[in-house]
Amino acid sequence: MVFPEHQQLQPEDLLRFIAQQQEQIIQLKEQIELLEAEIRRLKKLPAKPDIKPNTKPPDDDSGSSDGAPSAPDGDDGASPETSSKQKVKKPNEKTRKQRKQARKPLVEKSIPIAATDVPQGSIRNGTTPFYVQELTIQTFSIEYLLEQWVTPDGQTITAKPPASLHGHHYGPMLQAYVLQQYHGCSVTQPELLDWLWDIGISISSGELSQLLTKGHEQFHAEKDELLTTGIRCSSYIQTDDTGTRHKGKNGYCTIINNGPLSGSRAQSAKAGKIS
Repeated sequence: MVFPEHQQLQPEDLLRFIAQQQEQIIQLKEQIELLEAEIRRLKKLPAKPDIKPNTKPPDDDSGSSDGAPSAPDGDDGASPETSSKQKVKKPNEKTRKQRKQARKPLVEKSIPIAATDVPQGSIRNGTTPFYVQELTIQTFSIEYLLEQWVTPDGQTITAKPPASLHGHHYGPMLQAYVLQQYHGCSVTQPELLDWLWDIGISISSGELSQLLTKGHEQFHAEKDELLTTGIRCSSYIQTDDTGTRHKGKNGYCTIINNGPLSGSRAQSAKAGKIS
């Protein structure tokens, strides 16, 4: 509908014109959707997903406020899909517990602090505790005097260092700290080396690399026993395998798991032996 410029428009004509424009817009939208669907089909693209709009869940008192009859007991009027999504699983013994804050350590030192600007004539009312937690990082060296003996045939027998050192020149606490920072906190080796230098540890990058890679036979033995122990203690297991590359060769990765157990092993496609 086209109106002349000199013609005075009436409200009825404007409403009729708006209604016609709305119908044309709806027709154009439908035509655009058909053309877009045809383009996707020709280009072999996935169809447009049918995404339903979000709906607000009904309130408990919505029926009484609007005057509409409320739903009977045990049925909130929602569809089975909506009601199942709104259900929250209760925690059980398999639910992972959140880590709680550690307890405060025992007080090892008490330092009295005198009040200042106390007016004359005031009465002392005891003390009030103000607890502070502190961390002490101290480096020190231990000298092990290894006893030596010379046998009658001229051989020298030297005592061995403690087994807890694992052949390193660094104590077990320092070794545990390095492993925890590297594997547990994802601290890179250069950053860990800088931190050790900052606190006064004399260590090279090569020695730090040996601390991270050498002398961990007990950890590897424990890891190798996990799968066998888990299978022995499980009432059922599930297995699956997939193709993978292992040591530059095609092979298989076998997965064994159930509820609390999960393990994987890479094996050769020819020999069929777990490596």
